[in-house]
Amino acid sequence: MAKKSKPPQTQLLPLVPLQHPTILLPGTALRLPLASRADLAALLARLYARAAQPSSAQVTIGCVPLASPLLSRDGKQLLRPVEGEKADELGVEAQDRDMGTLREKDLFRYGTVARVSGVQGRRAGEVALVVEGGKRFRVEKVMKERPYFEGVVEVLDEEACLWQDLHLKLCSNPMS
Repeated sequence: MAKKSKPPQTQLLPLVPLQHPTILLPGTALRLPLASRADLAALLARLYARAAQPSSAQVTIGCVPLASPLLSRDGKQLLRPVEGEKADELGVEAQDRDMGTLREKDLFRYGTVARVSGVQGRRAGEVALVVEGGKRFRVEKVMKERPYFEGVVEVLDEEACLWQDLHLKLCSNPMS
């Protein structure tokens, strides 16, 4: 008997762009420093307001890497490094971006749903949002870009994402 497929699960999430080479994969934790990130400060204010509501369960966001000059936004390889050239050196200018000037076209089309587990402060002015990776998703539509990104995402089947996780790991940290 054929297995029935579930209808796609979509939800509206705040999206946090992750600068190269940072990625968040399911089951991993990540600190997102708030310094020089107006989008994260605005998002944190929204999260605090939402967490204060009695009906809110866990607070989730979507973490999305920046698009790579080596990959299409859907994850297909576009370029290969020239022999002797490190992949990290390709497109450094494109990856070293001011996070306040990003647009929808600068985001990779896949990301990870993240549960916000806390806010850490080490020293004065050094505050970070701590998130834990959950399920993978595909960005269906970006609804707004300012003061932070927000979009409709389709949560993906974990089995279908295993190859993508391996591909992203290899592309973000290639062996030299």
